[in-house]
Order: sequence, then structure tokens, then C-alpha cells
Amino acid sequence: MVHRPRAIEGQSSLLIKQSLAAKLKEEILEGRLVPGQRIVEGFWAKKFGVAQTSVREATNLLVGEGFATKASGRSARVTSYSEADIAQIYELRGALEGLVARLVAQRQPDLTPLEAALKAMRKATKSGDTQELIEADLSFHLKLCELCGNRFLYSGVSTMLIPLFAFVFDAGGAASSVSRSMEV
Repeated sequence: MVHRPRAIEGQSSLLIKQSLAAKLKEEILEGRLVPGQRIVEGFWAKKFGVAQTSVREATNLLVGEGFATKASGRSARVTSYSEADIAQIYELRGALEGLVARLVAQRQPDLTPLEAALKAMRKATKSGDTQELIEADLSFHLKLCELCGNRFLYSGVSTMLIPLFAFVFDAGGAASSVSRSMEV
């Protein structure tokens, strides 16, 4: 039996759950796990050839990122937003991004990353690449948050925005409204 130092074991465990979380997130983003669907630990453990505990830990990471929800004593489910949820997220988003913009204006950082994201949005709009447009739009908002210099704001906004963009932005509705705003 090979004995590994605890630090290596802990690091290995972290890598496993991060890798599993990434695989589960891909299942969500590809639509194989749909909003509201229960994440059955035993099924995914068998599919990925890992312990059920590893899947549970990976699911907890997804909960922290906003891709899954978990009520006390219940199985995790893929995040599902109602229209009311989305309206509330946009209210919060407006308040937080207003603060972010004020902080960026005060700090006056180099805005090159924002300009690059806008350029990518315009290019995606012209080419009709909806997925690229959505990714560039998300990138713009995340870069804006990075530039404000407040890591807590960045963490909160990214936890709210990443799943929102993943679940809410469909090819017709949101993408076309973003496209229209880029035509200026």
C-alpha cells in the first residue's frame, strides 16, 4: 500500500470534485441535465466511475456556482428559474452593476478588456453567431466586475450571471435583444 501525504490526498480529492463538477456542468449546458431535473448521485457516480461522495461534493460546487440548488435533506436539482426569479435577478443585477460602474469610474482602470469584449460582441452580431454573442456579452459584464476591484462584488455577480446566461439566454429572445443593442 502506497501512503501519500495528506496534502497530496486533499489536492487529489479537490481535483476530482472539480473535474466532476465541470463534467456535470457540461451535461447541464448541453441540455442532458435540464432545469429542475434531479441530479442522481448514484447514476453519475456509475457513469463517471467514481464514488457517490465525489459526485455529492461536485454537486455542492455546482450549488455554489448557481448551477444547482439543494434543499435541506433533499437531492440536488439543476437550477430552474421562474419568470419572477429572473425579474428579481435583473433587479439585483441592475443595483450591483450600477455600483460596479461607479467603482470602475472612480478607479479609472485600463478599459481595453471592455473594448475587446464589445468588439467581440459586434463581430458576433455581424456574423450572426448567437453563442459567441452571448459569451462575449457575459465576458463584458464579468470584465466590468473585475475592473471594479471588489472581489466580493465580482464573486456575487459572477455567481448570479453565469447561470443566468447559461439558462435564460435562448437563441431567439435574449440574443436578438443583445444584437439590437450592438447595432449602434
